[in-house]
Amino acid sequence: MTPILPSTLGNSETPKKASSELDLNPIVQRQYTYDMSTFKDKIMISALNTFRLHQEQIDRDTLVVINVIAEELQRDPFHSAKEARKWLNDSKNKKQLEKILELDLKELSLHFFPPELKHLKNLQCLNLKNNNLTLIPDELGNLTQMHELSLQNNRITTITKEIGKLKSLYWLFLQNNQLKSLPSEIRKLTLLEKLYLQNNQITALPIELRNLYWSATAFSTK
Repeated sequence: MTPILPSTLGNSETPKKASSELDLNPIVQRQYTYDMSTFKDKIMISALNTFRLHQEQIDRDTLVVINVIAEELQRDPFHSAKEARKWLNDSKNKKQLEKILELDLKELSLHFFPPELKHLKNLQCLNLKNNNLTLIPDELGNLTQMHELSLQNNRITTITKEIGKLKSLYWLFLQNNQLKSLPSEIRKLTLLEKLYLQNNQITALPIELRNLYWSATAFSTK
């Protein structure tokens, strides 16, 4: 009699589940769920901490800047950003703010361009050099009476296209930043006499700039 080998027996084995269908051990599954929940919590906490630090820096910069403005107007300093913003946004103080023609904010460790500066409608000279600014926001476009803008020695990567509204600008200092390009709207600065861009990452000037007629000292990359 020919022996019956195991391989020739009837196919009575239960088919194995695909790896994707395997049930997790309940203990492992609970641990996996716990780990994912903990991971999500850590991500949320990290995001909240980052937002909080970001807001604290904004409040700190706002308070510093508005207190410089308060000093210019010979009034007592503010003790909180909330109090300072309330005063600055009060329409009753509009005429006082319009008296400020120059503002020196250099070397104050500022990380943000305070949007509250938009209230200084008659500002002609703004010095923000030697800070930690990374971008210049749209509020800059409100300072249409600006003659001289000093932004050198920061970490600026972006200049708002609203800079094109500063049609009274004569001098623009942007050297020692991290700019890779300039907005084409800069062509609108037809009164610009000096533009300093050295020690940035700009490899070529926009066509709009090359078509402008400036004096020999208007542009410097050295």
